[in-house]
Amino acid sequence: MATQLTNETSKDDDTKRRLLVDTFVGITAGFTLSWFITPLDSAVMDSMASSKQVTITSSLRDSMKQICTRPHRYLMQPQFGYVFGTYSSTYLAKNYTDTVCKATHQTAEITALYKFWLVFAVNGGLSVFWKDPGLARIIRSKYVENMAKTSGPVSMRMTYLCWMARDTVHIFGASVLPDYIEQKFHLSHKQWQLAQLTFPLMVQLLTTPMHLLGLDYYNHTSSDRTFMQRMTRVRADYLGAAGIRMIRMWAPWSIGLLINRELRDSLNGDQHH
Repeated sequence: MATQLTNETSKDDDTKRRLLVDTFVGITAGFTLSWFITPLDSAVMDSMASSKQVTITSSLRDSMKQICTRPHRYLMQPQFGYVFGTYSSTYLAKNYTDTVCKATHQTAEITALYKFWLVFAVNGGLSVFWKDPGLARIIRSKYVENMAKTSGPVSMRMTYLCWMARDTVHIFGASVLPDYIEQKFHLSHKQWQLAQLTFPLMVQLLTTPMHLLGLDYYNHTSSDRTFMQRMTRVRADYLGAAGIRMIRMWAPWSIGLLINRELRDSLNGDQHH
């Protein structure tokens, strides 16, 4: 009886230690990668809001100049706070889910289910209702003189619908699927690394139109243009935006999740096979 209690206490202590590691790694990864993600997010939104007055390249150049010359001021911008808050919370949600599911010996299917819904709730909720509208509002204010005329209720509903669809597809493909196939099909660690590096990039081919359409609804009220006009704009921006989003998602979802996993495993002393 005493041995059983000792074992249970030891398992509880190990889980608590792993959760502390999860917290440290999640916040560190979120902060580090925000320096890369924020300029890319802002560049795509600059291009959409300015109707090509500002290109993605010129926006990136301006952001990188400020990061290199005045990093403390860039750090204090609300754009950086939106990205840091969203991605550190996302990493924390994924890390905690991984740790708890392993500690309770959940199956691959149950782990994938919990991970999808928890990461979706955190990342999707913060991205759709906080980060993306916040960034779009800040950037739109630079190009729209009369900000009293905001997107109407119909436009905002369509914006949220597009972005929720985007995040549903993205989180499943980028965050859940690599870990699921590793656990389900007993992939080697190198095979998991390859999946984690490539899946987040490929899923952008599906999510980019949803992202651009949501931005178009945000920047132009429903009465401004027809759906076909919106899709024409989306098609015109698709290739450039898809490329930028692949580069942008490569940092937090490919490299970020890979480093997040490797660092957690290293600090926890987990062995790979």
